[in-house]
Amino acid sequence: MKRLAAAALAAALAAPAAAGSFSSSARGTTAGEFLNLGAGARAAAMGSAYCAVVDEPSAVYWNPAAMTRVPGRAATLSHALVLNSSAYEYGSYVQNEGRVGVFGFGVQYYTPGKIVQTDEAGTPLSNLLPYDLALSWSYAREFHGFSFGGTVKLIDSKIINSASAGALDLGVLSPTLLDERLRLAFTATNLGGDTISFDQAGAKLPLTLKAGGAYQLLPSLLVSADAVFPKSDQPYAAVGTEYKIAGPSDRLGSPNVWSFLGRAGFSSQSIGSVDGFTGFSLGFGVAVRRASVDYAFAPLGGLGQVHRLSLTGSF
Repeated sequence: MKRLAAAALAAALAAPAAAGSFSSSARGTTAGEFLNLGAGARAAAMGSAYCAVVDEPSAVYWNPAAMTRVPGRAATLSHALVLNSSAYEYGSYVQNEGRVGVFGFGVQYYTPGKIVQTDEAGTPLSNLLPYDLALSWSYAREFHGFSFGGTVKLIDSKIINSASAGALDLGVLSPTLLDERLRLAFTATNLGGDTISFDQAGAKLPLTLKAGGAYQLLPSLLVSADAVFPKSDQPYAAVGTEYKIAGPSDRLGSPNVWSFLGRAGFSSQSIGSVDGFTGFSLGFGVAVRRASVDYAFAPLGGLGQVHRLSLTGSF
């Protein structure tokens, strides 16, 4: 049953369909849905309410404008077990050049694992290894406290034949507000109107608009919320929390040597479309000086669970 679910997910992520609009009737009507799988365990644990929170290299994915919050050079790698043999990998690198701006690069790779190709009678013909790949190049700069960023993406998908497309992401991040407790953000992803086409059929990329905020409720407690408007589904909301337990510092005023972070989140996206317990997420992170390890867990009802692990470091 899990193998059938994995095959179904692969088809949903790679197969094109007719154009959709911002409503539940548009589910499954865009191509390249792997682009919506997220990036990083910290974001996943916070319900993906992250476009105003992000301050590490996965900003290339979540909000290119937020790359200005990354000091110096930093990189992140993430691995996710989606269903059965399905796997999703993400990696990004950001380099902050000060007044020149901030440059970033990202890679997304999804594969449902090996799938057996059969003829009309069900006779096995060959083994297929479908995949989806996206390469991203980003740039961001700060103007009068506001940050603006953009990402150019090259997308390649393969089932039996291959198809490719290009897309553009845009992001804005506000300066800190309310005594430096609040940040606001807006993103528009997969812009450009390109279509992924297999044989005669084709579909638009999954255009998504987001508006989000992050609020430092307490020195140790961060809360966030995003309103999401995907072209391939109805609008939905996501909320997240992060609680930090800080260890000692080497000297007065220096960063903590270590910290432990507990996280939880909720997204209404899958409610009503997936049977069973879904929508909630949990996770934790351990940061030691300039490196961190993060883990996230999210149930997908009758489909199974998603586990994510991320490594992030600055240098």
